[in-house]
Amino acid sequence: MAAFAITSEYTSLNAVDYSTYIKSSVLTCELSTEDSTTMTATWATLVPGVFTGSLAIEFVDDFANGLLDDLQWALFIAAASTAFEVRPTSAAVG
Repeated sequence: MAAFAITSEYTSLNAVDYSTYIKSSVLTCELSTEDSTTMTATWATLVPGVFTGSLAIEFVDDFANGLLDDLQWALFIAAASTAFEVRPTSAAVG
């Protein structure tokens, strides 16, 4: 397995690049397993279930008008779905 240190992550919210405000990010992915073992089985049988995931981003906040703090609170108050994009590098997508 190759190791990779993320030093220039790209992050955008509502198509606005906020990469310069990123302090850290953690992506967590999980897959549940469902037990399908019958009463006559001698071994447990597990089948893949549902995928879940979460993304936690830590920002260095900016309270200036129209910047990061304004956007985050507007999105939070709107309680609507928001498009976001996270890439491990700020290089152009090719």
